[in-house]
Amino acid sequence: MDTTAIILIAFFVFCVFMIIYKLSHKDGDKQGNKVTQKEIERAEAQFSPEQLKFLKTAGFLFNHNMIMPLSQIYEKCGMPHDITFSHDAELIRKYIPFEKGSDGYNVFQTYAFAVSKRDRLKNSPLIEHPNDVLNLNLHDKEKIYHVIHGVVLYQEKTTVTNFAYSGVKWTSGPLRAGTLSVIANESTHFAPMDIGNLIFTSERLLFVGKQKNVTKQIKLSDILYNNLYQDGVMVHIPNRKPLLFKFPDHKDFEIFEISDGINEFTIIFDRLIRGDYLQEKISVTEGDNSAPENTIKDLLKAKNYEPLIADALHLLKAGEEVSTSMLQRELCIGYVRAGKMLDEMEGLKFVSPTKGYKRLCLVDGHNIDEVKHLVEVASSLQ
Repeated sequence: MDTTAIILIAFFVFCVFMIIYKLSHKDGDKQGNKVTQKEIERAEAQFSPEQLKFLKTAGFLFNHNMIMPLSQIYEKCGMPHDITFSHDAELIRKYIPFEKGSDGYNVFQTYAFAVSKRDRLKNSPLIEHPNDVLNLNLHDKEKIYHVIHGVVLYQEKTTVTNFAYSGVKWTSGPLRAGTLSVIANESTHFAPMDIGNLIFTSERLLFVGKQKNVTKQIKLSDILYNNLYQDGVMVHIPNRKPLLFKFPDHKDFEIFEISDGINEFTIIFDRLIRGDYLQEKISVTEGDNSAPENTIKDLLKAKNYEPLIADALHLLKAGEEVSTSMLQRELCIGYVRAGKMLDEMEGLKFVSPTKGYKRLCLVDGHNIDEVKHLVEVASSLQ
């Protein structure tokens, strides 16, 4: 057998081997793809098409930085317009296609509440935070209006990595001549300084560190501009190195919490700079905005009660539990204000006295006549 025949036979055997190898691995790849697809199908099978629409819509609105109230979110998800703007909490709940407390319900409400929180921050008067918890050294008439927790402060650092030498130097006996220059190679980067609270006041942007007690303060009027990134913002100040604030990536669907630092920063900062943070703005919503809770709010204000009680009643129905933490989360207010609200609501007979750290809502917040009657009775007894 000559050399040419041996080469041809060897090449043929190699080709057969490669075909068998490819076919065997192709089957394996197909099986792997089938498993992955089954996993996806199994996950989606947990929800109905209507539930998936609610989840995907709420997630899309959150991820695309949309701003809108709950009523408009529900309508985007497919809830009928007349139901969405009926102001009937029980009817609206019936059209949310999840069992209360289920995983799907918690995820949907977390994203929906986060999007609606942006709307409240942008269009409602900012609520003053009490200083008794933060204990800041505020200026006269300076007030706290927003706090973002778990923020990491980064500061620009310059590091000398190595030295480069150049030039000529020669010696001859006692004579020395020539030049020699030293060039330092420097690199600039942002290094973490501390983690803590980023606090917005009527005058300043404050950072208070929790681990290393690093503090920074910037006058709002001194800020030249901000660079926004996916997970943080860089603040530029004249004659100083910029500061980088990185926001946490936190989700806890069981308590409807999700970090939204970028949107909170931009909305609050913009309102403080414009000076309209105490004004009620028109929300970008569709439908009837003359909500019944506005009538109750005006009545409460006239009787020297907390006007936000009207918003709290809009979230509740008779028999449901009410807590300080729930009011804090839903109304974006501090602990002290939420506690005072509950005390006033108890005095108005809207909620029961505390029983084992629990209170129950005693009134249907959408029954305007009943709410008005209780307010009038309570105010007459003062």
